[in-house]
Amino acid sequence: MKEFWKFAKDCKLASKSLPLAAIDVIFVRSNWKSSEGSGDIHNPERELIPGEFSESLLRISSAKYDGSARTLSQKLQTLIDMNILKFAGRADPNKWRRDFARPEIDSVFKEYYDDLWKVFYCYSDGPCRSKSAKRHTGTMVVEEFMNLCKDAKLLEGSFSSVKIYSIFANVQQDEGVSEAEIGAADSEMIFPEFLEGLAVVAVFKIPDPYLPLEQRLTTFLKTMLLPPMEPRISHLRVTRDYQVTQNSSGKGFPSSAKGKKSMRP
Repeated sequence: MKEFWKFAKDCKLASKSLPLAAIDVIFVRSNWKSSEGSGDIHNPERELIPGEFSESLLRISSAKYDGSARTLSQKLQTLIDMNILKFAGRADPNKWRRDFARPEIDSVFKEYYDDLWKVFYCYSDGPCRSKSAKRHTGTMVVEEFMNLCKDAKLLEGSFSSVKIYSIFANVQQDEGVSEAEIGAADSEMIFPEFLEGLAVVAVFKIPDPYLPLEQRLTTFLKTMLLPPMEPRISHLRVTRDYQVTQNSSGKGFPSSAKGKKSMRP
């Protein structure tokens, strides 16, 4: 019960149409027993198992948007987008980076490192780079990150361009770049930030909480990102010193950007 209340508070679920007392009732009604006096050890009293937690979200979305013309599934999607994904876990802003820094995540990136380096080059300094962006070398601006997601056909359903801007800003939070400042400041993403951004996109595209991040990341890279990128990077080659060359021209790509930390592995 205590964990559910913390979840409700962190995600700002309470509103005029959904007072705290109503959330308490929803918890009780979702935490049902199949029959009077049953003692299922997998469904403990005053604790929500996964199915009951899902039911509680449906009940909350229905009550929170009561009177709306939206369908129940649309109400649930709104709750997920505007409350859960937006606020869940914000109490510990470093939790994501601790998970992202695990050796298992590093192993996934090492497996696909050359191809990801080619993709980064292609959109930051190669043939797919933005023609309208301010000249930059070895870094990616938000317009190029957006074009990458569009070319890979990742923008669909609830994963919109708004989330791309948010991801781009948040992976640079050590630099203090806000979402509102991205366009004006022409902020740039270096390769390590690019990798973190891809991991975040993987979580959005494969939101199954029962799959570890490394498994979701592997599936995302292998089936969603790299296949549509193959025609764009097949002519590129990564050298031993992590330069990227185009087979036809031999044009190189620097391994670090001026004023930024090294992008070498």
